Amino acid sequence: PINMTAQNWKEKGSFITIDGKKIFVIDEGSNKPGTLVILHGYPTSSYDYYRVIPELSHYFRIVIHDHLGFGFSDKPDSLTYSLIDQADIALKLWTKLGLKSVTI
Repeated sequence: PINMTAQNWKEKGSFITIDGKKIFVIDEGSNKPGTLVILHGYPTSSYDYYRVIPELSHYFRIVIHDHLGFGFSDKPDSLTYSLIDQADIALKLWTKLGLKSVTI
């Protein structure tokens, strides 16, 4: 949608708790055979992909989340926000979503 607001984006997703912190997740096209996981860059958020996700979800299950400290995910003061920490959170999130085989 051309007029996707930040609030519309937030309403489209959900929050999953990982290690006591809320992670914002968009999970669409769950009836598709393959899963495409999208990782946003720094310092951005999943919102950057709002135009392509509807098209991609015709072909794949799409999972994208806001890294901790970005977008709608929690922003704890006590975290270092290292790439290792972000990778650990992503792996735990994907496990919680039951993802076994994905394309990144």
